[in-house]
Amino acid sequence: MPEDSIMDLVDNEESLYNEKMALLDRWLEQGDAWSKVRAGLKARSLARRFAADLKAMGLIQGRYKIADFEQFADEMLEEFEDYREEAIKAVVERPREVQVPEPMTPADVEFAEKCEALARQIGIDLLRDLVPASPERVRKALETGDKYLNTIPLRKWDEATTAIPGRDLSLSEKVCALKHVAKWHYA
Repeated sequence: MPEDSIMDLVDNEESLYNEKMALLDRWLEQGDAWSKVRAGLKARSLARRFAADLKAMGLIQGRYKIADFEQFADEMLEEFEDYREEAIKAVVERPREVQVPEPMTPADVEFAEKCEALARQIGIDLLRDLVPASPERVRKALETGDKYLNTIPLRKWDEATTAIPGRDLSLSEKVCALKHVAKWHYA
């Protein structure tokens, strides 16, 4: 029977540690969509795979019990809570970088005018209600230089467009109008 916990061995094996940290980063990116139940299932599955990897590496003798996998999952969830707190603290304490906006080129102006016309055709109030992020998140993205709002996942923009009427409009036209309203009429 292995003497060390799975977490102890994982934290001392660089490749496994990096994989664990990548999972914590993915959970952090999920934000409000993060689910403790799904995360627990993923952590238990990861524990079983890590145990097999540790055995294949010759780092353990014997087999872990189900309780060991549960302990790993609990430790992962506790570590994630600390990890999330540290990430939030780092963002809050980081001095705000003042981004100097790039001047709009004639092509940017022309594109913005097209998006504005399209947004008015659809309805700015309707689009404002469909923006898939809070005004603060949109503002933060713009302040940090994300003029295309790409830090908000494209999937969310695509999902929001399903409520936009107009069969003659392409998905990209709907997303452009929605992002335009988020930048100029929402944040």
